Amino acid sequence: MRLLYIGEKDDSKFTFTLKDLLAGNPCTVYCGDVLTKAELLNPAKRAGVSAILTSNTKLVKLLTGNPKATVDKYAGSLLKEDGLEVLVIPPLEQQLTTSTGKHLMARYISKLLKKDAWFHQTAFTWEIATEETVGALLARFSTAKYMAVDIETRKDNLQITCTGYCAVWLGSDGKYTTHSIVLPMDNDFWVAQCSLFNALPVPKIMQNGQYDASYFIRYGIPPTNYIFDTLNLFHCWYSEFPKSLDFISSYCLRDFQYWKDESAEAANQVEYFRYNAKDTWVTANCFLALMLEMPAWARANYLTEFPLIFPCLHAALEGIAIDSKERDRLTVVETAKLDNSLAELRASLGSPKFNPSSPVQVKKLLLVLGVPAKDATSSDAKTLVKASVANPFAAWFLGRIVRYREARKLLSSYLEATLLNGRYMYSLSPSGTDTGRLASRESSFWCGGNIQNTPAEVKSMYVADKGWLMAEVDYSQSEARCVAYLSGDMNLITVVEGSRDYHAVNAEMFFGVPYAEVVEAEAVRKRDKTTTFTIRDLSKRVNHGANYNMGAGVLLDTMGVENVQRAKKLLKLPANWSLKQVCEHLLACYDKAYPQVKSRWYDSIKYSILTTSMLRSALGWTRYCFGKPSNSKQALNSYVAHVPQNLSVSIINKAFMLVWQQLALTGRIRLKAQIHDSLLFQYREGDEEVVAIVAKLLEIPTSVTGSDNITRTMLIPNDVKLGLTRWREL
Repeated sequence: MRLLYIGEKDDSKFTFTLKDLLAGNPCTVYCGDVLTKAELLNPAKRAGVSAILTSNTKLVKLLTGNPKATVDKYAGSLLKEDGLEVLVIPPLEQQLTTSTGKHLMARYISKLLKKDAWFHQTAFTWEIATEETVGALLARFSTAKYMAVDIETRKDNLQITCTGYCAVWLGSDGKYTTHSIVLPMDNDFWVAQCSLFNALPVPKIMQNGQYDASYFIRYGIPPTNYIFDTLNLFHCWYSEFPKSLDFISSYCLRDFQYWKDESAEAANQVEYFRYNAKDTWVTANCFLALMLEMPAWARANYLTEFPLIFPCLHAALEGIAIDSKERDRLTVVETAKLDNSLAELRASLGSPKFNPSSPVQVKKLLLVLGVPAKDATSSDAKTLVKASVANPFAAWFLGRIVRYREARKLLSSYLEATLLNGRYMYSLSPSGTDTGRLASRESSFWCGGNIQNTPAEVKSMYVADKGWLMAEVDYSQSEARCVAYLSGDMNLITVVEGSRDYHAVNAEMFFGVPYAEVVEAEAVRKRDKTTTFTIRDLSKRVNHGANYNMGAGVLLDTMGVENVQRAKKLLKLPANWSLKQVCEHLLACYDKAYPQVKSRWYDSIKYSILTTSMLRSALGWTRYCFGKPSNSKQALNSYVAHVPQNLSVSIINKAFMLVWQQLALTGRIRLKAQIHDSLLFQYREGDEEVVAIVAKLLEIPTSVTGSDNITRTMLIPNDVKLGLTRWREL
């Protein structure tokens, strides 16, 4: 096969990366400007070119006729132009700059070189259901093997504007056929018809079905037999890849062409409905392709992950009641803090119009404060924290800008966030992270926000419903225990299983400060209700950073300049040490206390990925790893963090499921959220017994084989707080 590659000028430096991917097929290379299609396509055909690869944005715009087209959007799309197939590929540089780049490039190019290896997707046929045809369509769809479902919505009134269904039939010849229909949800008749389709026992397939299910439940027409979700299926196979439907289809379908701009560009209702129908067809075909190709370990992952959707959905639809008066009070308090902070910054700078939220103004300030130009290319929090070490003035101003932005975010995300019926709403997702930890964001109903990261300052506005009380059951030192048992470091196992305060013991081991002295300092702080930075605080931060292989620079970013300066003073370290040297010393203290963590355990992680490209947890979850931890610290850090986090969250996720099945579904508790290592819920006044039952369900003995090849049983204890009317009291 003779190929032609057309790239941007910048791609010319990376064309050597194509050699190994093209399997000896000759390829002509052109990197430069494109003015018309004809100037490249006509000569290509005369030269006998069979297909074209391109990462040239101008050519993609010309071929698609879409002025919004980008290579990122269309990557993986197979376009057809005058008898030639044109494959859009990502910029060649991504093979060198991303861990997934080479795999993805090979996958896309196989659309040309290994056509027969790809799933043969069905033909796209569709129609708009009418009052005359809907009955026959319902009967026909009831015979389907599977049915993909998708809705389109409008933010105003939280309305479903149309519902699409794609039926999948398996013929006697072993081939699949599909047909899509769209129901216009503009009156009660169509809501009733939608209810009938949703009630069919045919297994349902959705893409991020929590969103669709939320609206169906709001309408009182929940879908029956929703058991497949392409987002979760793909996450269970390759957690490091994006999980949007367009990306999944670019990965799973050969004859894919990006279509997501069609919704916004729909000129009429028919085009809008066609877009909805196409979504269902793509979802159905992605599902078929995934089921045919996914390995057994990814399917096993799915059996663990997918059921979590239901307690997540249940909790998200509950939301948490808000005390409006307390919210108003907090808004006044936090707004005053924000205004005072802004006034202080402006007065100190002598600039009455300075805006800490403006990237342009903050980057200019960085230069004024003496931050080198190479370090002043951004104004994000990470950059500001790093730049704070430049000099005391930089530390003073930039620290306040970071805090101002945090306060601004607190206001916008919580105190100014839109409520629904007086409740703060949110969503929870089991596929939102690489590690399996639930992720949270705004509700499917376009309101609320992330419930897991709620700052303590605003928790007093979250209240229990009438007749109910709040409780939280929290695992104690969950990730630290996981690190201990996974590493097999007996020093660490002894400390986490001891009866003394974990962080105080670490402070004694790390810094030589007597345990009693550490505990006393902490008691004084709690008694006086101060925010004094103590040796125990320092121990906690160092432990967290070292557990996940942070370097000195990252620890400095994480702890912040002020806290590292406090640590330097607390430990009476040499005055001439830089803050980075202080962080290096802190991390070395951890390594000395727990020598097997960064030696034998890290080596076992590297070996597993080197030999299998996978990490397997004690509870069976398998992660495919594209990174190379043997030669990339960033990759090593990611995978070192994954192993204990995945084990920890697998345990809490298991408990989350049990509590939902046994107590939330029966109505005995109202499950609110999983907050990292804890479960937040409400129970009826007088039913304290159920809190003890929840705590018991969280006791899950787990067999863990450490890097020393010894298998031990780990049981993470939990702390219980109950009987409260406001979350802040917890």
